[in-house]
This record gives sequence, C-alpha cells and structure tokens, in this order.
Amino acid sequence: MTFASYLAPGYSEEAMDDAKLDYTDGTYSYPVETWGRPANVVAGIRAHNDIVRRLAAAHPEAGFVDQEKRIPPGRRNFVDICHLTKPGSRVFVRNAIPEIRRALDRGGEAARPATPAEASR
Repeated sequence: MTFASYLAPGYSEEAMDDAKLDYTDGTYSYPVETWGRPANVVAGIRAHNDIVRRLAAAHPEAGFVDQEKRIPPGRRNFVDICHLTKPGSRVFVRNAIPEIRRALDRGGEAARPATPAEASR
C-alpha cells in the first residue's frame, strides 16, 4: 500500500496546537514535527509512495492498494498528517478488503511473507 497523508493548508506547529487547521480534533493527533521538518516529512512520504508504486508495477502478481489516491484529504479523514479519523479508517479498510479477498482467493500466497530462501531468489 501507499501511505495516505494530508498536510493541512497553512500548516504550522502553532496552528496545530491551537486547532486552527483542517484536521478533526482527535485524542491522538501529533504535530508533523514529531517526525521531522514538514517539507522533509512530505518528501519522505512522496518518495516512499513512489517506490511502492514502482514495486507494484514491477510485480503485478502482488497485491497493491493506492491508499494515497483513495483516501480523500481533509478533516473528515485525518486528525493530523498521517493518523485517520474513524471515517478515514473505514475508508482505509474498504480500500484494502478487495485486495485481501483476492489474496485469499489465490490461496494466500501474496498475503504471506517470503521465506528467506524465497526472498534470495
């Protein structure tokens, strides 16, 4: 899966602390600075997602869910840059279930991790 995220417009740590951003107030919301400078965090997520998409394209036999493209940004789905609200979590699960079912229909082969011997091939 790609990693869904949302950096609210006008983000600053102060605006986050004052609940002035397009995030739903949550019991577990964190400023982006928890993980690094906002621009670096966004660039890291983008790089991660680009790599995951390339891997998925090179291995069509593997399951893939593009959560980044399928979870709409905004306060309905996010309490901070990366944590989901209850509705956002439902969207995440709805996106994942079809791929999980496909993996189970294939006998779960794509769902289990490779053994060290398989990984070295």
